Amino acid sequence: MRVYVVRHGKAEKTSPTGRDPDRPLRPRGIRQCGWLSEQLLAMKKRPSVILASPYVRALDTARILHRGLRCALRVEEALAADRDTVDALALLRTLALPASGRAAEKPPEALAIVGHNPILSELITMVIKDPAEWAQPLRTGECAIVDLPALSPDDTMRACGKLVNRLRMKQTDEEE
Repeated sequence: MRVYVVRHGKAEKTSPTGRDPDRPLRPRGIRQCGWLSEQLLAMKKRPSVILASPYVRALDTARILHRGLRCALRVEEALAADRDTVDALALLRTLALPASGRAAEKPPEALAIVGHNPILSELITMVIKDPAEWAQPLRTGECAIVDLPALSPDDTMRACGKLVNRLRMKQTDEEE
């Protein structure tokens, strides 16, 4: 299974409500998401589902990707910024396993996860075989592409994947 691990686009430092979960994307963040949507659309293995944190900046990122990719979108509390990395790992593992052994419900060939750091960077470190490949945390608007092998119910999902690539729109001098 291919997993596109996406950190939300560049967000405002504050929200109108003063609550962190309500922080919207900045114009740069919107452009990052549009660019990333185009990149994922060009992939041979496109996500068939996008799982997103309920926080505004992540959900808006996922909605922009969703519009471009035209795939399913699900909000997942396990990806919220105030959750633990093991919650995200459990969610990913559930999706990687065939449901009750029924072939009709096999794992997706590719999916996207949209959320926050440090959870996403820690998740990648947990699932890839060579943590040395993962030297720098995900930046805003960045996508890490990870390939995971087929799993059996006894597999832990730890240290089994391969980091394939990282994608992020270039920053111009006039952008902060």
